[in-house]
Amino acid sequence: MIITIDEQNPVPIFRQIVRQVKMRVVSGELVGGSPVPSIRDLAVRLSINPNTVGKAFRELEKEGIIVMKRGVGAFITKNPPEEFMKGFGNTVIDGKIQDLVQTARSLNVPKKTVMKKIDIAYNGGKDEQ
Repeated sequence: MIITIDEQNPVPIFRQIVRQVKMRVVSGELVGGSPVPSIRDLAVRLSINPNTVGKAFRELEKEGIIVMKRGVGAFITKNPPEEFMKGFGNTVIDGKIQDLVQTARSLNVPKKTVMKKIDIAYNGGKDEQ
């Protein structure tokens, strides 16, 4: 499992870890039963405090995304909550859309142009006319 930390990002590091694990679960990259690196290993790899990783893992466990088995390790839950699986993707998309709209407005790109570009991108680069 690849996790990266952006130290310039104002989002707390533990939240960056939580978000990346959630993204990989929703995308299917991490499936139920997949092992998660140990708190110590991930902390060493990211050069961060193990307490930060522990905080992220506790949140993921509380939300039903991972299960931690003492002496064995942490694993992706076999059946993540359905509301999480449906809702998280929409939450991510909502944030990306807000960023896109803000950028388009700041550059004075007309809404019609933005919508056309979204349609083209959604159709794999093909303009449906």
